[in-house]
Amino acid sequence: MLKARERKAQEVDLLRRLVESHENLLVIDLHRIPAEQIRLLRERLRDRAIIRTAKNRLFQRALESSKRALEKLPECLTGSNMFIFTNENPFQIAAIIRETRMKLPVRPGETAPCDAVVPAGNTGLPAGPVMGEFSEAGLPVKVELGSIVIVRDTTIVKKGEVVRPIVASVLSKLDIKPIESTLRIKVVYHRGSPIPADVLRISEVIESMLKEAQEGALKLAMGSKFFTDLTMPPLLVEAVQKCRWLASQVAFLVPEVLPEVLAKAVAEARAIAQLMEKSEKRA
Repeated sequence: MLKARERKAQEVDLLRRLVESHENLLVIDLHRIPAEQIRLLRERLRDRAIIRTAKNRLFQRALESSKRALEKLPECLTGSNMFIFTNENPFQIAAIIRETRMKLPVRPGETAPCDAVVPAGNTGLPAGPVMGEFSEAGLPVKVELGSIVIVRDTTIVKKGEVVRPIVASVLSKLDIKPIESTLRIKVVYHRGSPIPADVLRISEVIESMLKEAQEGALKLAMGSKFFTDLTMPPLLVEAVQKCRWLASQVAFLVPEVLPEVLAKAVAEARAIAQLMEKSEKRA
């Protein structure tokens, strides 16, 4: 009992020190998040952040003993959470978290969060009793060269429907995982001040506008021969290509264009020889 209390006290002290020594804290909802996805996130944030999973009660005690007050954080301490401590740009860390996704299978009896579509084609499964399962699940099937073939794309469960056991079984046999598991950021704290998670997400419209502006600026800089770190390499390549072309046109014998000049001379000589042969035959 004493050792358990000591471990809890050590955990509370560690959490307190992490809160006070890092500029940013991100709270992640772990509901239905597989362990493999958490492992993948740890790899991607290695050397960039410290990740801890802790009981909400212990984290609350760490906050109470901390010099840094995190306003409204106790409201987020419900369910299962993961805490990420970092001194790096929270926008970049949040982007990595959102990009760490996984595909999950549907489970019998749960409400489908999205449509589950089985594509047409050869399943690679041999014909047999499983064909009855496919038909019961609503899949149109036939047999070709001993294998089961799905005749057409079929939605066997729609969003909001309860997943039947037979449907879950068929999807498992076909290795179809229609659910996308994403990590939800509950809240972000920067130097003790809360930042709504939505603020960290750049909308697709803004992202498209930024990309378009970047491409336009690059084209303008290339057209006006404005040298920057981005335009220097392609401008130098363009200049070298033009120099090679000019040198080959005037037969300026340098090692870079010598093969082209010689090939052109040989081609012209052959053309002249053919013309002379035709003239001699006519004569």
